[in-house]
Amino acid sequence: MSGKRILAAAVIVASLGAATGALAAWRSFGPYAHVGVVYLAEQYCACRFVAERGEASCRAEFQPDIASFKVETRLGEGGGPKAIVTHLGWLTGRAVYEPAYGCRITR
Repeated sequence: MSGKRILAAAVIVASLGAATGALAAWRSFGPYAHVGVVYLAEQYCACRFVAERGEASCRAEFQPDIASFKVETRLGEGGGPKAIVTHLGWLTGRAVYEPAYGCRITR
């Protein structure tokens, strides 16, 4: 077997090993990441709409963790509900404010 074939085989084995490791890490870490995204959406919703605090005040409450997330505040223009949508990579969390009940998690 030539040196190039051995190198190619080693690269393939290493790539498969890395892919397997990444998949195993995601399977163990992924559910926790999703819980974190949804939890931030609900807590941020409560801060903004239940406690009626300002954007800057709520952001300060969740520092430094919130720096990793993209947070959208939807104020219900056009008759829609007030909502908070959080993003971490491709994961999304959403919480909707209902005046009589507070914030609830939605999909």
